[in-house]
Amino acid sequence: MKKSVAFVMVLFFMCCGCITTTETRGSNNLDAVSSIIKGVSTKADVVNIFGPPDQEITSDNGTQVCTWVSVKEKHDILWEALTTRGVDSTDQMRKNSLVGREVRQVSITFSPDGVVVSINTSKTGKI
Repeated sequence: MKKSVAFVMVLFFMCCGCITTTETRGSNNLDAVSSIIKGVSTKADVVNIFGPPDQEITSDNGTQVCTWVSVKEKHDILWEALTTRGVDSTDQMRKNSLVGREVRQVSITFSPDGVVVSINTSKTGKI
């Protein structure tokens, strides 16, 4: 009887360890960057695809750089429940519960008349 209870508990914890959640913050349509065409697409086109930018920088000559950021975090529910119990530090809780994090960024430079001049993308981390 004890062996079967222990087996069920081990099986339960193994299954729970596979349960994860993924949280996305920011722009979540950054894959559509390939549909933006330099010299053709306008700021209105890009905002229609990505939504409002997370950051806008305008230079003295009228060019504008707009940046969109997407952050995806993947959490292991069981690991978070086991490791955050009794921990007071929010930073330590984040470190304990975080399984994967991916940050994607798209920065687009627009001419003074609002046409795409350049497109830069970056990705850090892994989900």
